[in-house]
Amino acid sequence: MPITMPLLVLATATLGIEIALLLRAFGLIVAARRLGVEISHINVGFGRTLCTRTIRRCPVKIRCVPLGVFVSIPAIQVRSVWRFGKEEATRRGGRDRLLISISAITGSLAAVILAAALIWAGGVGEPVPTTSVTIGDVPELYTDADGAERLNPEWLAGLRPGDEVLTVNGSALSEGWRELTEELVLSVDMVTLRFTRQGATREVRYEPAENPDLEGLRYPFFRPDLKVEILSVAADSPAE
Repeated sequence: MPITMPLLVLATATLGIEIALLLRAFGLIVAARRLGVEISHINVGFGRTLCTRTIRRCPVKIRCVPLGVFVSIPAIQVRSVWRFGKEEATRRGGRDRLLISISAITGSLAAVILAAALIWAGGVGEPVPTTSVTIGDVPELYTDADGAERLNPEWLAGLRPGDEVLTVNGSALSEGWRELTEELVLSVDMVTLRFTRQGATREVRYEPAENPDLEGLRYPFFRPDLKVEILSVAADSPAE
């Protein structure tokens, strides 16, 4: 995976958390202003204070790590009386505290709804359906659990490198190699593979042999032709 992908995921997650905290703080500020409850100060981020600005008689402190917004409303906190500046704030009743708390929750819900809307609009990445498996190698012989060499039933049935398997026992593939191997491992009788070779559709029927390398399961001896995509090459490396 390119290094840019983890960084992109981290940046997206950080931005989402930041937006959620901003909306929550916005809900607190709006409710406090509407109810006439004084806000002692607002912290933007955390850590050492870089600068302070006063907006509508409320100090806004900019911290060195600008993640999150934290709103201090003394009148709804635990102690009954606080002093800040030259004014006194008395503990508000349960109704005001409840309304302010609901406003904060509403801001968080707005962030969730916004995230859901963005995901719905952009979609969630899903694997592309793999409707076929191209065979890369088919051994003529295999070694059984007793160490004896035997003819591979896949080779005897007529499978060859380059064949593109489309169906297993009449069922079309949608998950490629994983689905194909599951069907073969779980089979208890003969299996039927439909495939194409040089544009012509063919069909073979055989009974899979037990694979001693995989605890005697009827796992195929043939291997898929896997495509490798090179996304980038480091500068001045031997591969360049």
